[in-house]
Amino acid sequence: MFFRLLIIICVLLPAALSLAEAAENYLLRFAHSDPGQEANPHHIMVLEAKRLIEERTGGRVTVDIFPSKQLGNDTETVQQIQGNILEASLVYPQSMVTFVPEIQVLGIPYMFNVPGVDPDVLMLKIMNGSLMDRLDEALTAKFDNVQLVSAYGNHWRDLATTFPLQTIDDMKGRKIRTIPAPIQQQFLINLDAEPTIVNSSEVFTALGTGLIEGAKYGVLHLYAIRVVDFIKHVYVDHHVPIVCYIVANRGWLQKLPVDLRDIVVTSLKEAAVFGTLNAAKLNRDYSVQFVEEHGGHIVRPSETELESFRRAADPIKQMYTEKYGDTWLKYTALAVEEAIEIIDKETSHP
Repeated sequence: MFFRLLIIICVLLPAALSLAEAAENYLLRFAHSDPGQEANPHHIMVLEAKRLIEERTGGRVTVDIFPSKQLGNDTETVQQIQGNILEASLVYPQSMVTFVPEIQVLGIPYMFNVPGVDPDVLMLKIMNGSLMDRLDEALTAKFDNVQLVSAYGNHWRDLATTFPLQTIDDMKGRKIRTIPAPIQQQFLINLDAEPTIVNSSEVFTALGTGLIEGAKYGVLHLYAIRVVDFIKHVYVDHHVPIVCYIVANRGWLQKLPVDLRDIVVTSLKEAAVFGTLNAAKLNRDYSVQFVEEHGGHIVRPSETELESFRRAADPIKQMYTEKYGDTWLKYTALAVEEAIEIIDKETSHP
């Protein structure tokens, strides 16, 4: 009798545990620093992640969103993920640089603006390729509980100015807003402009008072910070992509049942792609509005016209190499090659 009971327990216990596991619900808290507004591109992306995860898991994983630095800035939320206080966060470029300084390779002008290749398509491939795998490894070396799940592009840095910009000579002596990042400052110096450090919250006033005459913004960002009444010219050179990162709690992911873990990771990756495509769409929509409603002027330079800007940026690679070596430059070059190869195959075999 005892042995029969033991056999029954051995048979039924795993099934009971599986049922208990299947019935368990999970909470994913997702923090980001931008306002929780429906029109905000970052918040739109996080809302899409929430929708995908909750629908695909049938509500077994619930996503609570904490925008507007409710849980701290993105540096602090990464520390909370490391300490098992938070499940996911959006990391902005300037913070990722503090964690992995070598990723400043993304800030070298024109690394991802390849003649004859759609830059938006190229970045989509790169953000899901080997370069991000390298970044995950580097990030994990510093925070072993933080996993880079995906990256997405909040579009591009162009040259937005209060004055007409047609050639590199038009930049000479102009005061252009930048952040305290050596690569970005050096690029403006190489253009013979005067890099002027201004906090993002002070750009509106700086433009109004004439402290600056432009900034490294795309059209989308002119509307995001409401400076279209000052800036009327955008030189669309797409010199640097603005890449943001979705990171998650590695331990929390590993504790999920395999089916839920796959759904969560896949959904976060798809939300990142959605965010990239949405930012590109918003930029196209705002470009029309910029011209038709605000009297703006958009210049899309030819390769010949852009050549002088590319030459001005060339020395920055050496500047980067002297500080960080050439390893990440090689990673980046390989990532670009891989992305172009994928694009070529997709174009040849649609």
